[in-house]
Amino acid sequence: LCSYMEPEADVVMTTAHKAKGRQWSQVHVHNDFLTNDSQEEKNIYYVAITRAIHVMYNAVKRKS
Repeated sequence: LCSYMEPEADVVMTTAHKAKGRQWSQVHVHNDFLTNDSQEEKNIYYVAITRAIHVMYNAVKRKS
């Protein structure tokens, strides 16, 4: 998605890495990238979950 088109977009898909410094009304995060408990992954996850202005949805991967 081109950044100049983002204000008109209904949905914006991005990575947690590219979300730093940006915010959206609603954010949906899937936490399956927290696999090895490293501090770097925890920091990236924190960035992702703090991008929401109003609502943050956290999808949790179920263990089989």
